Amino acid sequence: MKGVYISFYLKANRVHIFVEPLRSMGSPERIRFLISKDGRILLIQPYGKRGFTSHMIPREVYDGKRPLEISSYKLCTILAELHGWDLSCSYRVPGRIAADVRSAFFFLDKAEVI
Repeated sequence: MKGVYISFYLKANRVHIFVEPLRSMGSPERIRFLISKDGRILLIQPYGKRGFTSHMIPREVYDGKRPLEISSYKLCTILAELHGWDLSCSYRVPGRIAADVRSAFFFLDKAEVI
């Protein structure tokens, strides 16, 4: 699917996730991030448990009343180090929705400065 993105605001250590990928996953209450071994792909998938690696999605996100922004110093720092990203910049990363497995894939090696 064209036009699917995730944004990283490194200066603020925030990740902006658009609602379309979340809805394609069945509007989960929680999600988690997984990074491929080679560091090129970020996977977002529903995750049913509350824990260190999960992030709750407020209902207001699905109602269109607010965007989903997750604060994560650790994730932003890891990705910046892996890809040589400038910590004072923001990046938009293209992806695709895999509705059949209720996930979204983002291609970190194709990030663009915004």
